[in-house]
Amino acid sequence: MRAREIIILRMLLQKEYVLPAEFTNRLAISLRTVRMDIRSLNEYYKSVVKQPGDTLIRSSPIRGYYIHSSDQAEARYCLEQLIQDARTKSYPETANERFLFLLLHLSFLDQPTATRDLAEIMYASKTSVTQSLKEIAHYLTGFDQIQLQTSLKGIELVGSERMKRHVITATLNYYTFGSILMDKALRFIFGESYAQLYTWLQGYLPQLLERYQYDLIDKSVEGFLLDIFITIKREEKGYTLESEPEQTDIAVWTKELMQALADQQVELSSSGAIFLQECRSAKRVIYQERMSQPVATDSVQFTQRFLQLVDHHYGTAYTTDVALCTRLSIHNESMLHRIRQGHFEHNPILEQVKNNYPLQMEMAALCTRLLSENESFSLSEHEISYIALYFASFTRQTKKAILICDLGESVAHHMMGQIYQACGEQLEITKRISLSHLRQQVPETDMIITVSRIFDVQLPEHIQVVYVNYILNDEDIRRIQQLL
Repeated sequence: MRAREIIILRMLLQKEYVLPAEFTNRLAISLRTVRMDIRSLNEYYKSVVKQPGDTLIRSSPIRGYYIHSSDQAEARYCLEQLIQDARTKSYPETANERFLFLLLHLSFLDQPTATRDLAEIMYASKTSVTQSLKEIAHYLTGFDQIQLQTSLKGIELVGSERMKRHVITATLNYYTFGSILMDKALRFIFGESYAQLYTWLQGYLPQLLERYQYDLIDKSVEGFLLDIFITIKREEKGYTLESEPEQTDIAVWTKELMQALADQQVELSSSGAIFLQECRSAKRVIYQERMSQPVATDSVQFTQRFLQLVDHHYGTAYTTDVALCTRLSIHNESMLHRIRQGHFEHNPILEQVKNNYPLQMEMAALCTRLLSENESFSLSEHEISYIALYFASFTRQTKKAILICDLGESVAHHMMGQIYQACGEQLEITKRISLSHLRQQVPETDMIITVSRIFDVQLPEHIQVVYVNYILNDEDIRRIQQLL
């Protein structure tokens, strides 16, 4: 961070020697971060004075860091350049940007920090920073096992490394609202140098996913790019995962990614690669008629049990809808990976779904009940709302029906007119047949509307039978509409 480097350089110009502990106390950072900042300043010095062999900041084992008297002029010139860079750098201009930048900054701190230091870095008042910190603390309640902790030592983000990575990528992916703010946020936390790797990943990743037939939705592609980028940056900073994941095999596509990164002089550890495999499995996919990757059996079984639970409570017939079961199984497979890994999936139209489809939200919430039977997981409203949209879309689909009428074409035609007037596009009558034809072969349909009693016919369980009068009355219409 340029602001921190400016303070370090000023301290070195004000005193002959500065002990490492003076930096850690002043800036609330670790000794490792001090060493990294000193190294960054020396690299910056070489780029400014164009003398690659020289070192600006030196160290003494006893007396600490210092700048040789012959280098004082160059040091002051570097300080002026750093200040100029800081003035041209993008800083948060709105409350939303301050929220985002503060969260990113806190996620890369090794030790607690003070509100005044955060205010200095954000170029904001302590009052506005305090308000943003409250918003961050509330926001983090949507994630498991991570929180903003305040103590006598200061403020810090507390949680597992795995969860911190999820929080960073989810927040960047869903709260930047476009490439301009994304660029501004990444430049703020990583500096101008971030762009080379990030731009390369933007070109390479879609090609990799296409080669291995991973059809992710656009937002998931962006999220996965961030997973890779943040994992690399966290490893560069020395942040490692607390434990190895259960899955130990590195997939072929992951090995290709590691090699491509190595060709770019970027190292990705094996634990980082396996972590990214987990991330990929949690991404939402585009439905295809022929999916390249088969849906896991346990995901299909979970979906079937879930739909049975919904049908039992609401009197629906979703279990018999093959298309719904297939698509929801695909969705649930990645959803189960997400909740087990601690991912947070954001739905930007959550409030609209809650307002427009309250019944479907209730139905979808039963999924949490099913999950709690075997696992201690629950679903956020965001996840529930995506399932609710499946129910809403399939509820509105046109159902197919056949009509059995034994009094001739004119009566059958009149019955169809009544049905279409009452049901609109929700129902399509595909055939008009007789009972004798039905006994010979049962057509594929969702519903049979009949004036004749059906006997000596073995019907599939999913076909619903509605008995009506030749001239349909209000009760006949109501029973048909209930089944839709």
